[in-house]
Formats: sequence, structure tokens, C-alpha cells
Amino acid sequence: MTSPEPRQKRSNRPLTQFACRLTEAFLQGRLAPVVHSNGNTSVAYEVTPTGAVLKVQLFDQPLLSLFVSAGEQRPLQLLLCMGTVFDGLGRPTRTTVERLNGLLDCLGFHGVIPDGVRVFRTAPDGSLCLGRGDSRLLVGRQFATEVLLRPDPEAFIVEATGSLAVPLQLEPCATA
Repeated sequence: MTSPEPRQKRSNRPLTQFACRLTEAFLQGRLAPVVHSNGNTSVAYEVTPTGAVLKVQLFDQPLLSLFVSAGEQRPLQLLLCMGTVFDGLGRPTRTTVERLNGLLDCLGFHGVIPDGVRVFRTAPDGSLCLGRGDSRLLVGRQFATEVLLRPDPEAFIVEATGSLAVPLQLEPCATA
């Protein structure tokens, strides 16, 4: 995949910038298959029999897993986890939302998902959604805590969701 000009900043938080830089390096085939840690954030690149997976964790909890094919590093699946810590209204923490939004911005910029996909608050009840515009999904303790997306630069495509009560049966979020 061709590399567009890098954006200057995806976030004011250095740890989100750290995770975005490593995600970008992974997408460009420039990341070593080891665990990179900085503060409360870790980024791991693992080679699998069918390709590779990039795993981003926050406070040792899964946040994002990006599966790519062997060879050309073509994105196959993207798993987002809303964490295990929620505020009094059942929403993911501000740190989780901020880190996810930085990573979603990076993935949109590199054509893995549509540009502009975010975790955002809706009015008036303050619920959180994942998506953009009218194409969105409620996320939080009472809704989806795990979301499996099909990488597609043109469309926001949810393949599956999981919750705290009924988690997805996939490898990436099993490392809690």
C-alpha cells in the first residue's frame, strides 16, 4: 500500500501518538515483530501462520487488533475493544475513547477504514457510538464492547459485535 503524506498530529497525547506511529509503521511493513511499550500503552506485532496481527493494549487490556495477510500486508479484519473500565453511565473511559479515536484516525488516513470513523458522544443522553454520520453503532457496557470491522476504505462495515455478557469468540480479545 502506498504511503500518503503523514499527518502532523492525531492527538495531543504522546501515548496515542506513540501507538499511531507504530500502527503506521506496521501498515508500511516497517515494524519489528516485538512488543513496544510506553507508559500505559503497548503495541505488539505477531507473525501468524496466515499473516500477522498488530495488537494495541491500554493498561494491559486489548484495545485494537488488526489482522493482515501474509506478504502484501493487506488488512483482513479489525477488532476494536472498548475496554473493561467504564464510567457511571457505562461508557468507556475518556482515555480509551481518546486512544481509539487516534488509532481510527490513523487507519482512516491509510485507507483501512473510511476516513472520519470515530467514537463519539450523542446528544442528549450522552451515549457513545462508533461510526460516522448515520452509519453508527452504540458502544459501552450495556451495548457492544467488542466490534469486528471489515477493512474497507469506502464503507463502515460491522461484521460482528460482542458484549461483556456475550464476548466474541476470537483470539485477539481473549488476552485479557
